[in-house]
Amino acid sequence: MSADNGIYILETLVKGNGRKFDLHEYRVRELQCIENLKYDPTVAILQPTEEYHSVHEYRPEDKEHCAYQKAYRNKYHSDNPDVQISNARKMWRNCKVFSDKGLALLYAAELEDKSTNECGFQPEYGISFIRIDRVF
Repeated sequence: MSADNGIYILETLVKGNGRKFDLHEYRVRELQCIENLKYDPTVAILQPTEEYHSVHEYRPEDKEHCAYQKAYRNKYHSDNPDVQISNARKMWRNCKVFSDKGLALLYAAELEDKSTNECGFQPEYGISFIRIDRVF
């Protein structure tokens, strides 16, 4: 059975004591739809004027279509770390914070066991690390 879920450990930077960003924090949470981390709501999707349209069509000569494809890709696949940390702050809010990677991984294993026992199957994507080079 698929639940589109996983246990995700978010690794972010910590600023403190006049040091540069050489410390990390780890937040652990079971999440679904992890692709929402890269969602950028500020990108306007340009709708083509013609009646039928598919973003997957290959029409390199159609500038309007190419602009739509680019906006569509950017909206759902932003690599901008500022967009990602903004989304991460919503997705990992109010969860346990660890300064030790090993302890975060042990806690993730506990969450995975709990999820497996409660649902009857393991999280589909297991345990994964996600790193964003920004302060949470």
